[in-house]
Amino acid sequence: MVDSELKAKIEAALKSNKPKIDLINIVKQLKDKDMEQKAVYDIFEDVRKSLKDAKRKDDEEIIKDIIDIITGLCSQRMRIYPKVLNV
Repeated sequence: MVDSELKAKIEAALKSNKPKIDLINIVKQLKDKDMEQKAVYDIFEDVRKSLKDAKRKDDEEIIKDIIDIITGLCSQRMRIYPKVLNV
């Protein structure tokens, strides 16, 4: 379950002019607070499921892109965590 403050930050990022950059910054902030990769993945996966249920396909696609970055299924230069997360 995503806490309400974090959920509000993610929603604000989705509505911004540069949602991917803002969401990546949120992920980096969570990592800087020593949040483990799996925990960050779980948060964004919960958000993705909520967006899917709400039929917000465009926002869901953005979150899927961020999940790829969280899990390391992206280019090396885009990785935030050093290891690939197998989920």
